[in-house]
This record gives sequence, C-alpha cells and structure tokens, in this order.
Amino acid sequence: MVRMSEDDQPEDHETEVAVPHVGVQGFSPAALRRARGRRRLSLRQLSLLSAVSAATISSWESGKAAPSARLLAPVAEALEIEIGTLVPVKEARLVLVDLRNQWGLNQQEAADLVGLKRSMFAAIETGFRAADRAQRSRIADLYEITDEDFEIFWQRTRDTRIARLKTR
Repeated sequence: MVRMSEDDQPEDHETEVAVPHVGVQGFSPAALRRARGRRRLSLRQLSLLSAVSAATISSWESGKAAPSARLLAPVAEALEIEIGTLVPVKEARLVLVDLRNQWGLNQQEAADLVGLKRSMFAAIETGFRAADRAQRSRIADLYEITDEDFEIFWQRTRDTRIARLKTR
C-alpha cells in the first residue's frame, strides 16, 4: 500500500483547488506542482518524459481537470513518485477505487487482470456486491494486500456508499 511521507503532505500556505470528479478522486494539483518543482522540470520536460501533453498536465495543476489513472501513472513514473503521492487519501479513508487508482489502472484493466467482467468488478469495487473467496483473493493479489485487508476496504467502500445515500 502506498504511504505518503511528510514531504508529500500539502503545505499550509498552498490552497487546494476543487477538481472536477471526472478523473481520479482525491487528486491534488498542489502535490503535482510540488513534485514537478522538486524534480525541477518544466511542463514541457515532464510532458516529454511522460508522453502526456503539457496542456493536459497544466490543466491538472490548475485544477481545471482531473487526470485518469491511466494518464496519471506515466506522470508519476516520470516524477519518480508513487501515484498515491498525487492522490493523498488518508489510509483510514481508503476505499477500493483508491487502491485501483494507486496502481494506475482503470476499471476495465483491473477487471481484465483479475479475470472478471467489468460490470462484476464494478459491482464489487463500489460495494454493491460482495466478492466470493476466489474473486477476493485475485483482487487482493492484484493490489498486493491480504484477503483480510480486502474485506476491510470493501466494507469501508460499502459503508461510505450507504452513508452518502442516507445524506441525500
């Protein structure tokens, strides 16, 4: 599981921008700016290293757009950091989709890797359906966690979904 160092925490003087939820939830534009600054890379240089356009990276840094896990992965790799550094979710709040995002996978890729149809994977990942033992083990192996940890993340996912429905 990805853990953040103190250096990766938002600094008090930086303002987090509310990023649209089209991409990875919890993405931090400030974390991306800090990481790029630490590597002393321009947008164009990061673009060259990651094969993601400078305009796209700029839109992420400004909070105008949120990255997909698929595009965020090569940027994190170019910055020599874990994806979790750019998506700072406290471990106590991590849900299954956060684990997938930290691995830089979209839902279809993750489903393919564990041998499930996307619709089945989505139902499990969103807490609508419990995984059977084999599914649980394959997904846990994918994320390099124990089956017990998978159950904790799944239950947290389900509890979060139920809590959101109750506040509607």
